Amino acid sequence: MKKKNLPPKSIQKILRNSFLATMLFVLLSATAVFVAVQYKSMKSSITSSIQQTCSSVAKDVDLQISQMDTVSINVLYSHLIKDTFENYSDPDSSLTEYMKSQAASMLTGLLTSIRGANSTVRQINLYNLDRGCLGSGNYIGYQDITASEQDWYEPTIKRDGYRYVAPPSRNQFLSTSSGTNKDRYYLSLYRLYFNNYRKPAGIVEVMQYYDTTFERAYHPDSSYNIKIIVYDPEGNVLFPLSEESGDLFDYFGSRNGASRKTLKNTASGRKEYVYYSDMELSGFTTAVAVEESQVFAPILKNLTPILLIVALMTALCYFIAYKLSQRLGRPLIHMYEYLSDVDFVAHWKGLPVEDSHVREIDKLRDSLNEFQERQKDTVHSMMLLKEQELQSQMLALQSQMNPHFLYNSLATLSAMAEEGMTSEISQMCMDITAILRYISSNKQTVSTLEDELEHAIRYLNCLKLRFGDALTFDVDVEDEMLEITMPKLCIQLLVENAVKFTTQSTPPPWHITIEGFMDRTEWCVSVKDNGTGFSREVIDSLQEKINEIRKSGLLPSLELDGMGLMNIYIRFYLTYHAVFIFNLGNLPEGGAIVTIGGKIND
Repeated sequence: MKKKNLPPKSIQKILRNSFLATMLFVLLSATAVFVAVQYKSMKSSITSSIQQTCSSVAKDVDLQISQMDTVSINVLYSHLIKDTFENYSDPDSSLTEYMKSQAASMLTGLLTSIRGANSTVRQINLYNLDRGCLGSGNYIGYQDITASEQDWYEPTIKRDGYRYVAPPSRNQFLSTSSGTNKDRYYLSLYRLYFNNYRKPAGIVEVMQYYDTTFERAYHPDSSYNIKIIVYDPEGNVLFPLSEESGDLFDYFGSRNGASRKTLKNTASGRKEYVYYSDMELSGFTTAVAVEESQVFAPILKNLTPILLIVALMTALCYFIAYKLSQRLGRPLIHMYEYLSDVDFVAHWKGLPVEDSHVREIDKLRDSLNEFQERQKDTVHSMMLLKEQELQSQMLALQSQMNPHFLYNSLATLSAMAEEGMTSEISQMCMDITAILRYISSNKQTVSTLEDELEHAIRYLNCLKLRFGDALTFDVDVEDEMLEITMPKLCIQLLVENAVKFTTQSTPPPWHITIEGFMDRTEWCVSVKDNGTGFSREVIDSLQEKINEIRKSGLLPSLELDGMGLMNIYIRFYLTYHAVFIFNLGNLPEGGAIVTIGGKIND
């Protein structure tokens, strides 16, 4: 069986690949181990942190409910409050109005003392089972309320003295009385209390601001974007409010007795980690959910420096392999590059290969240098002939500019004559004379950017005599660029094209902008207009011609009409070969832009 003829490999490539393979194997193995350990550690830390947040919120809410429950029990254990309220609210009582007023004052004082100096609750209300309510807190006094008509009445009666926490609700009367936001929510705890004969005598209500009760749930001590939900024993959502929660997933119904679960949120479609905590005193349940992506985010964040180290070590390995291979094969590499370079002119100073102390390599170097010397004169003669040919082509292209400019100028003068613009025609004739003198003054194919801008501005002034205020222009070119040399008449030709196609396709006003800038390596000049821009067909056609020139090196023949952009491209091609800038396109705000330029040191 014949072996395949594999292409030969260089020493540099063999060393480089060997080092890279070894280092990548070690680094990737270490990274995999680190990621596994880091994942386990970070996940355990995140789980502990979120579970602690869940427990912390649950304890805080349970404490708030416990304080409300303690206040309600203190009211129930006060026989003085219950007996006084029974006499006060009894319609058959023999108390006079004055005595009732004194009883109400005493009751509100007792309720206020139970609320405490720090007002751990916002409101305490005592309800008669028939009619009437006496309260202390945000509002102090009597309210004509029928308890049996309230939503919380039946659940409170059924609990037979055990606490009942109603769903959060607004109480505009209390909020208005205390000067707080009328849309503020309250959480209420109710208890049925009995007289000395174990008969229901009334209901005590303890109220607290909703945002105070669930303050820890609103502001959890967690660095993760978590969702907190608080359920009552029946699975009703107490937190968050319905208008704050939107489409809330049923974490309570999905629990199945677990303290931690991983499930898919059908509302968001994302996988989540959910933690539960039961409250001992209130019987509520707190659920905390965090998206799986947040669990992995810290791991990825910690992995980034490792990936950076891997990249740096890979680069270092590549550098070492490259240096070793370069040192071993430098003489042969230089000779290979020399022989691969089609432009022998660059090597007239001799092959830069030092003595390698290898007889065959040194002899080969000397033979190449001798051959180069013999070819030097021949190459020099060929370059002179080539330069003369290029000069002839440039002059031919430049000569096409005269009829092109005259054609446009005569058309403009004709239009101005029809409108009787005699003084403007006189001024324009003088400007045209100056421009023609510039065009035909000598046979030089290049000019400075300063001269190009001067005659382009002169040309624009001619057009302003024709179009008046309908045509405006501005020039913004850095002063450092003015001495840059470039093919002659390019800027004026770009301006001609811009004005021609803008005035033909767009209603006035028309605006032409000439901008120039440079950096350490390149210079660019752009001509912009506010017309309709280039069509797709024009761009594709020009690009096709440019590609053909680059591919074959043959220059197409140019007609007078429509020759402008290709004329400029060919002259740049002849002047700078393939190292120049020539771009055209459309501006985002509308209009066309053509950019030409080259290297600073070319």
